[in-house]
Amino acid sequence: MRLASRSVVLLLGFACGSCSSPPSSSDAPDVSCTYNACRTECLAMGREYGSCTGGTCHCAPGPDGGDADAEADVRRDGEEAHDAGDVIDLDRTDDEAADAGDSVDTACPCAMCGPDGGPLELDPDHREGGSPGVVCDRVPIWLNRGVDDYDVEPGVLVFTAMDTPPPRWETRKLFIYRMDTGERQLLDDLSDLAAEGIDRPQARDPSLDSDWVAYAVWWTPDWPGGEDCVSSELRLARLSTGEIRVLKRYDSGPGVLNYVGPVALDYPWVGWRETEDDWVVHALNVETGQEYVVSDNTVDVTVEGTTLATADGDAIILFDLATGTSTRLADDLPNDRWHPALAWPWVVWVDQRAGLWWESRLWSCIWIASCCDNDIYGYNRVTGVEVPFVVGHGMQAGEVTADGDWAAYQDDRDGFEELCREMGCTQIYAVHLPTGRETRVTNWPGEYLEPVVYAGRVLLSQMTSYMDYQYDLWDCNLPEP
Repeated sequence: MRLASRSVVLLLGFACGSCSSPPSSSDAPDVSCTYNACRTECLAMGREYGSCTGGTCHCAPGPDGGDADAEADVRRDGEEAHDAGDVIDLDRTDDEAADAGDSVDTACPCAMCGPDGGPLELDPDHREGGSPGVVCDRVPIWLNRGVDDYDVEPGVLVFTAMDTPPPRWETRKLFIYRMDTGERQLLDDLSDLAAEGIDRPQARDPSLDSDWVAYAVWWTPDWPGGEDCVSSELRLARLSTGEIRVLKRYDSGPGVLNYVGPVALDYPWVGWRETEDDWVVHALNVETGQEYVVSDNTVDVTVEGTTLATADGDAIILFDLATGTSTRLADDLPNDRWHPALAWPWVVWVDQRAGLWWESRLWSCIWIASCCDNDIYGYNRVTGVEVPFVVGHGMQAGEVTADGDWAAYQDDRDGFEELCREMGCTQIYAVHLPTGRETRVTNWPGEYLEPVVYAGRVLLSQMTSYMDYQYDLWDCNLPEP
């Protein structure tokens, strides 16, 4: 990624920043607060970005419990304080400062420059999406370290996060956020594991269904050689009561990586993969105790009603939890298939049949779908017809998720390829399953990941700092075509 000016990158080179002139007393009334400047100052104060309401930088409470709505003094060491409404170029040194009329030489990744050739100016909290009618709002959860695992239903978001400032790596806890009231609640702080002497356990892969959430917990054992091992648990929590059950525990031996995850819940059935015995997918009815071993050598799992879907690379597997029987889809085709999603009557997945044979054997293809030719295919379980939904438009990456009439996925067609697959150019798209019509959700500079479709909407994350493991969440509507 070539950057002719340091001033265009404020977030580790993953996004275009704001191109602005140095602040002056006359700028403040006319220039609104910017996300990058405000967030940088809030973090320096031990707080988090709150909003730019009224053109003023407001900070949210940080991990130390600092006051909310404090107006940040947007400045850098050695600089005089400026009004919070000023636009500050935090990456430009004094000798690089230019007059307001000077042009700025910029290079915007993913062809996302404004009309003047500089980076797009983006509202920090509310944005129009890439297709007509798409509108997105930032979800103000106030915690953003490690927020790359989440699930959502109307009004309720569950997510994992570290409530400590960077660079410390601490326990990743499970939280609830009530999207209608703005209330945030700690659901599981993993203190029971801390009482066992387990250091910094990590809650991962929450799956939400009404009043229940199933999730994994990982940790490194505290014994000689344990740093090369992973132990884990499968847990189930009830939102209304706070009750937490440990459904399964996998203690590792020397050299064993016992990961649990991904996890999928459609109560009372929970599906999960564990890596103790060759990446095995299990299903458990938490009310009756009935349990299946569904498949081995698998990566993914999702559950809808009494159907569990997984993939073993060669095919998509549909497992009937009522009868214990399975069906294989898209078998005997070139290369691999991964990441199935269920939305009756559809099964949707990432398909590599158009790629070279060796691509499907790459770690990066399986886990992050980079450097591969990936397409989106679907199968209608009523008609028995397979549909190529998205093919020939670059790479459809990462996991695909589906709900109702929509499926969503990461996509690199807008510049990722040209940048030799550097991070910074993945966008989110969605396809309307009944019509096959595609909608572009995001069209903003940056790295957008992990879409979750729900109730005609899609929740997604924006990577704001790779080194500090920080993300923002955006909630977008999906207008009917």
